[in-house]
Amino acid sequence: MQNESPSMERELKISLIKDIENLDALMKLGEIYYSSDRLCLAKSCFSKILAISNDIYQKEKTRKFLLITERDIQMNQSKMDHSVPDFLDLLIKELLEHSLNDYYYNIDMELFEMMSVPVSIDRVVVNTEKEKTEILNQLQGITELYYHLEDKNSRDLLMKLLAFRLLGNKKVMLPLNTMEYWAKRKSLQNLINSNEKIITKSHKWNLQLFDLRKINFDLQLFCFPIGISATFVDGQYEYDNISPAIKAREGDIVIDAGGCFGDTALYFAHEVGENGFVYTIEFIQSNLEIMKKILA
Repeated sequence: MQNESPSMERELKISLIKDIENLDALMKLGEIYYSSDRLCLAKSCFSKILAISNDIYQKEKTRKFLLITERDIQMNQSKMDHSVPDFLDLLIKELLEHSLNDYYYNIDMELFEMMSVPVSIDRVVVNTEKEKTEILNQLQGITELYYHLEDKNSRDLLMKLLAFRLLGNKKVMLPLNTMEYWAKRKSLQNLINSNEKIITKSHKWNLQLFDLRKINFDLQLFCFPIGISATFVDGQYEYDNISPAIKAREGDIVIDAGGCFGDTALYFAHEVGENGFVYTIEFIQSNLEIMKKILA
């Protein structure tokens, strides 16, 4: 194993972002990681090669590298590099951790049905080739964004989202895809207050009347379960993994740019109270008609 220049190392990482199954790049980068005592990263590269390679010679060579790497991890901690990995190292690690997954139906079924999109066992919802190009074009800005995020939850989520964009839903399952989340969203049917409905003109969506007083919002509005869940239950316009939480507060002024049916305007109005203001902006006439009815 030998050292390589920083530019060569970066080129290998870019190659793996483009194709995480590039065996030549995996081997070379694994050797670089080992030579620089980044043993856990080396182990990930060598393990990936063993999982996907069909070349007997390459697999045998990789087994030897993996053996000495694993031995050093377990028995020679003095060789371990305990410095903070750089952004590209962390992204490669994230991609390797997900790359052997093969999920079925890793999509939001209700959303697909709402949009009248056929559902299949191998449905891919991300144009990964386009996303790779965009991410690589904006890599410097994304790196700066990562280091500007102040808490671990935010940084971990950004890595997960990048992996999702680079590998697709067949490989990466996002944090909300849990039994608890689906059960919670299903329970929102209990908040439907009447048989009255609104059918939207654009997508023919069925908006039902929800009474949100049971979940501590003094509101009744027409919406669909996904919208109620995202805004009023999951708190998509709040961030509470730090203290104090980032959210609209009593007396704030909120610009709701893209008001749709008015559900987000009502959420923000509830949060800012009598002393706050919400300016909601919407241009689609059919949406405005529904919004006026909901706000009334």
